[in-house]
Amino acid sequence: MDKQNNGFDLLFLWISKTGKFFKFRFIEFQKLIGAMEYFGFSSPIIKFWTINLFTYTFMYPMARILLGKEKSYKMCDYVIKIPSPPGIFSFPKLIKSKITLRESADWSILIEICITDVYHKDILKRGMNVVDIGAHIGIYTILAAEKIGDMGKIIAVEPEPKNYQRLEENVEINNFKNVVFANTALSDYNGLEKLYVSPSSVRHSLLPQAWKNTSTQVTVKTLDTLLEELHFKKIDIIKIDAEGAEISILKGAKKTLKNNPNVKIIVASYHYPSEIKEVQGFLQKMGFKTKISFSDIIVTI
Repeated sequence: MDKQNNGFDLLFLWISKTGKFFKFRFIEFQKLIGAMEYFGFSSPIIKFWTINLFTYTFMYPMARILLGKEKSYKMCDYVIKIPSPPGIFSFPKLIKSKITLRESADWSILIEICITDVYHKDILKRGMNVVDIGAHIGIYTILAAEKIGDMGKIIAVEPEPKNYQRLEENVEINNFKNVVFANTALSDYNGLEKLYVSPSSVRHSLLPQAWKNTSTQVTVKTLDTLLEELHFKKIDIIKIDAEGAEISILKGAKKTLKNNPNVKIIVASYHYPSEIKEVQGFLQKMGFKTKISFSDIIVTI
């Protein structure tokens, strides 16, 4: 009986995950149609988004079954490199600043942050202090820097050296003076740790991955420690996307969360099956009310 129940549990889990996948893709197609009316099909961002959606909706699921996760990602990434040329771009209807985009992952993040709005950009207001954990090349950092203005500050946290260099470059080409850089990983302790470096710039992680033979040593701090070093006390927004380290980062931020009971926290919680439950449970214990968006982003309310 137990084996049968386990089999049914796995079946329902697969159906649930498949349903979420196609629901997310359907919403993405709806947003793409709206974006086409806004930008016109000739826009490079629309061309990329169209090929990206068709590739990951129809090609990726079958490739995942036949080739496995890593090979299917590589194959799809090769296909979507075609409409994603490198260069410095301006998208004035989305964001006033310039952005350097060099690979397909950069274009995907631009769409995710600026169009599909997974991090709820409307909560960014002038004069706020923001922490961007997992800043990557700085797309959310740049968006936030625009919206908070000179009276606010954003701390951009990125441990991987190449991403960090591009983060600095993107801030510098816009001459922002309200960005504080932190070339460190965050967790629930202070020390040194291996960062597992992925072939994709958006998937570097402190957690062992399929690419565990490729790593670099990075400094690790708690958010509490980092903010004390930078002399920040008031924090208005904390955005976290750290490839599975989210719950550890929150545990290393207990003092910050207690001292900022009205802080808005936005956490990408789709990196492993139990992450939503863990993150939501921790935040609720810390006294925060939460909601979950369709893309498995937890937001405090």
